[in-house]
Amino acid sequence: MRLSKHGLRAFGLCVLAALSLMAFSAVSAQAAPPEWKVATKTIGAGEEAKIKNEADGTIQWLLEVQPLSILIHCSTLTASGSILPNGASKGVLSFTNCTLLVLNVEKKFVTSTNCAVVEPIVANVKDQLFLDGSTTYDRFEPAEGTTFTTIKFKTVAGKEECLLPAENKVTGQQIVECPAAAPCSTEAVTHLVSAVNNTTLFGEAAQLKFGTNKAKLEGSGILSLESPVGKNWSGIG
Repeated sequence: MRLSKHGLRAFGLCVLAALSLMAFSAVSAQAAPPEWKVATKTIGAGEEAKIKNEADGTIQWLLEVQPLSILIHCSTLTASGSILPNGASKGVLSFTNCTLLVLNVEKKFVTSTNCAVVEPIVANVKDQLFLDGSTTYDRFEPAEGTTFTTIKFKTVAGKEECLLPAENKVTGQQIVECPAAAPCSTEAVTHLVSAVNNTTLFGEAAQLKFGTNKAKLEGSGILSLESPVGKNWSGIG
């Protein structure tokens, strides 16, 4: 069968139209956008729900700054915020009961005798749910600008001068996740979230910096709804 010039043109237009329809269908079939749900209902435009962390004396937070051989250990986290449409949220994190640990000559971390952490360490944050494979993660960033918080040190009264920088900006991003056994995507009254440090998976941007030094945050928190109180909720990337 031979096609005329006009026939070829028409055939080409049909192919282009088919390809365009296939591309549109593929986009339409993509996964739904991230969302928070409360009692199976998606948080919609203009809506929000208040969240808080549950006090748990067994949960500890550690910020390790390897180049400086220091650990900042905080035993209390107070968190409050809101979950918003499209998998977004915002909040304030406040760390207290913090101790500075330094590496001694025996290569063991011990409490610093001359430097103390100025409390509270407060971070204003925004975060966004995202999906990697089948796992939902939450990416935390500074609410404004590039600085999460500024960690300050002071000299302990009666001790030699603290030689660490008095003020240290913490920048970057922090990824958190729920455990595989109790994923964030499953509705529950409380969710356990833990810090994730994996630049191989998420890229170099997904880490914290303490000044110009790379830092690693470790710890977990239990979150629940403050309003509406006692409801099941979930987050899907």
